[in-house]
Amino acid sequence: MNAQQVLDFLKRLTANNNREWFNAHKEEWLACKADLEVFTAQWIEAMQEIDPATADLKVKDCMYRIYRDTRFSHNKAPYKDWIGLIIAPHGGRKSPYGCYYLHFQPGQCLFAGGVWCPEPDMIKALRRDIFDNYEELESIFSREDVAPYFQGFDHDGELKKLPAPYSQTAKDFPHPKWISRKSFTFEYRLTDADMQAPDFFEHLLSLCRAAKPLNDFLNYTVSACI
Repeated sequence: MNAQQVLDFLKRLTANNNREWFNAHKEEWLACKADLEVFTAQWIEAMQEIDPATADLKVKDCMYRIYRDTRFSHNKAPYKDWIGLIIAPHGGRKSPYGCYYLHFQPGQCLFAGGVWCPEPDMIKALRRDIFDNYEELESIFSREDVAPYFQGFDHDGELKKLPAPYSQTAKDFPHPKWISRKSFTFEYRLTDADMQAPDFFEHLLSLCRAAKPLNDFLNYTVSACI
């Protein structure tokens, strides 16, 4: 994958986010898109060994469109200034399961895993299982193959106060922020140079291996809710 080409295109698109510029540079976008499709296919194939539950995915399941839906947004820019690739069991970008996500955005690249914005009943189930099994989750975050990459959940969707019924029962709970949230994701920041490095694909697979036990913990609950 030519990550430099992708990031350079996104940088210029961010400065020229209009249909006229995009149409004038459509061939560049199509070249980036084709490169990303090949990369995604390779990633899906490699993931079969790491997480066999992702084996049924197609490339189209794992790529987000660059076109924005502006119908209900104050921001009328027609194109996203980022590109996301996502591998998740049973559906890719439409899956409720814990995922493996790669984000391309100049100066803001990252890898993430976990469950993002689940349905209300699933949020409650995930909070309950984390509360009941926090020691198991502690042990996963402490593993030598996980700790260098992920130290806890992101602050995305974090509530200011403990939700009911934990506001009373969790006074001595050691990880209140683990259950004070609407999303259960974890991330590892990547530099643009990381994305362009010759060994980036192996780096990505190392991140996926580290994310797998955390996704397994979350997916046990997700499976029970579906």
